[in-house]
Amino acid sequence: MAGERELAPGRSPGVDRRAVLRTGRHMAWSLPAVHVVLQSPAYATSGPAALSVTASGHALGDRALRSEETPSSRFVVTTTVANLNSDPTDDLQVAFRMGDGVAATVSPPDGWTVVSGNGTHLIVLSVDSELAGNASTGPCQCVFESTGPTGGRPVTVSIRATPGGAGVPGTAVASVAV
Repeated sequence: MAGERELAPGRSPGVDRRAVLRTGRHMAWSLPAVHVVLQSPAYATSGPAALSVTASGHALGDRALRSEETPSSRFVVTTTVANLNSDPTDDLQVAFRMGDGVAATVSPPDGWTVVSGNGTHLIVLSVDSELAGNASTGPCQCVFESTGPTGGRPVTVSIRATPGGAGVPGTAVASVAV
């Protein structure tokens, strides 16, 4: 038939050598591109500090002795701040905002200092040493004491960490039943 090639003796029909070389030449260029993309570092791990905050809270004192008339006035908020990028923070500060008209005083742990607001609804702490890139503060337990009655209602504490200078703040919310 016209257009058909005769096979050499001992050869079987199939893809010829030239077709494989033509296809292989194009594949050779596409494979290294995929390989390079897979080995590229993630952009999220480099650059100015980007903070992530986690928090939880609980009341202090004997739950059996608490009632609506005598609620616990002390509670703990455990906070961890993580720097997800490579650059360190410039002036790491963590703000605790109490909701529902609650004001408090705080006893910060070692390595943390009250910057402002002790005795109010917004307390700002600073960390004595800056947070390195790709590191975390570890759990920080701050003991708060309400300066007024909470009526036995849970206290909502909003936490915002700011890295100072360039960078992305992080936020979290903890609800504490007091």
